[in-house]
Amino acid sequence: MNRFIVLALLVIAAVNSAKLSRQIESAIEQWDDYKDDYDKEYTESEEQNYMEAFVKNVIHIENHNRDHRLGRKSSKLN
Repeated sequence: MNRFIVLALLVIAAVNSAKLSRQIESAIEQWDDYKDDYDKEYTESEEQNYMEAFVKNVIHIENHNRDHRLGRKSSKLN
């Protein structure tokens, strides 16, 4: 029984990790599009800081809006 629980937890962790990787990859693509659309250029340190904030915000918004679609949140973020 304990082995089954551990295996189930490992599978859940792997699925969540893969989902997060896809979200990060998508958010980085959106970051690149944003910079192209608005002709943004940053120093290396600025790029790292701004991209990190952008990616975190995109993932937060996507997760919040998913919860809204599932009826867990009363409002949608744009």
